Amino acid sequence: MAERNWRFTNDLGRAYLIGLFHGDSTGHVVVHCNNQVMLVDFNVFESAHYSFFVDDELCELDILRAGQDYHYNCHINQEADTPKNRWRQERIAQMEFKNKTAWAVFGGLMVLAIGAVIWLRR
Repeated sequence: MAERNWRFTNDLGRAYLIGLFHGDSTGHVVVHCNNQVMLVDFNVFESAHYSFFVDDELCELDILRAGQDYHYNCHINQEADTPKNRWRQERIAQMEFKNKTAWAVFGGLMVLAIGAVIWLRR
């Protein structure tokens, strides 16, 4: 039986433990989060993909079959159109705007300082 665990912490510091059980002979899959069952699937003998929300993050779990072996991956999808990802993109846009504004102010002050030095040297 394959068993995997992934841990992630949300923005507020709350920890989540996502676990996966995948039966070798039955192919049954159980996914749980903090010891609460999130999903169950039966007879999974090929590659499979599952999506579910943990808090407000969209998690994606992949079961990839490679010959007789299975590989497991769980990650947060930061590209899908979800309220959290829209908020994240707004924050990134705000930070980029603030950075551009700060560089413009710095550049303007540098031009003024250089201009003042040149004017005072005359």
